[in-house]
Amino acid sequence: MDKLITWNEKYSIHDTMIDIQHQKLFELAGKVESAVYKFVKREELKEILTELFNYMKEHFNNEEQYMQEI
Repeated sequence: MDKLITWNEKYSIHDTMIDIQHQKLFELAGKVESAVYKFVKREELKEILTELFNYMKEHFNNEEQYMQEI
């Protein structure tokens, strides 16, 4: 099955730091997608979602700081 959630270069904003973080978000979202299709145990899905949520918080904090700098 093809993944629905995949990074595509057209999503690039041409800022290396932000693009790398966005790629990581896509990677983590892909892990969630895979876990759902594999019917993983609730605890494993919770760990994956927690990892995604924590990275999202970190990423958006980084973006806010970045926006203040420009």
